[in-house]
Amino acid sequence: MIRDTRADRAYFDRYIGESEAHIAQMEAKLVAPASEREGMGLRRGIASDRLNVIRARYSRGDDLEEIRPAALEAIISQIDFLRKTGYGGSIELASMAALFGVDAHCADAIAGAMGAAGNLDRVTAAILASVGSEVESPWHNLVWPRGFTELADALEAGPGPEAIGLIKSYLVVWYRRNQGAGWAGSHRDLPRMLYTGYWSWEAAAVARGLGLAGEPSLVQSVNYPADLAVFLSIDR
Repeated sequence: MIRDTRADRAYFDRYIGESEAHIAQMEAKLVAPASEREGMGLRRGIASDRLNVIRARYSRGDDLEEIRPAALEAIISQIDFLRKTGYGGSIELASMAALFGVDAHCADAIAGAMGAAGNLDRVTAAILASVGSEVESPWHNLVWPRGFTELADALEAGPGPEAIGLIKSYLVVWYRRNQGAGWAGSHRDLPRMLYTGYWSWEAAAVARGLGLAGEPSLVQSVNYPADLAVFLSIDR
């Protein structure tokens, strides 16, 4: 069953097919790139497209067990580029890593790369710690206070009604707060083939880490990836 109904299955089929064809073209060029710079650009493009395909496959309704191997590969392929990735992209990757169940070694690698870029804070570190990262958590730090305060406060509150309320509040304002993001509004222009779904991976990852992934008030949010939140969660 399709998970994101802002686009239909035919759209996601087309998006995934075209993206996979583009990946194949870039991989063919990567065999003999014209320069080191072109090779780096191709690798980054492949990694980006792979992650977009995972987003679209999730939105299309693909089985999570079937998505997971490709998701782990896509997540790992992004690690080398985290030093040049902003906080929004970094917290999304850390959250997807936790939800799809990377191992502790991979979680540490993501945390290390995020730390080098200045994007490891008490929220991202806690998300990665939930899958075994032992990188020290900078609990004094929140990189983007205006965007993620509710999640930081939920982690501080710990499992319980207060944390549930805070995560729910975050989900209520999530899309509005991201109006300036490049992907916002992409569902209104499907012919441009930019839409992969609207999902607050980070809300699900925080809820998962707190053992609250299946809470009904969170599951009701259209932007909460409910089945993925409980897929490998401790309260499954």
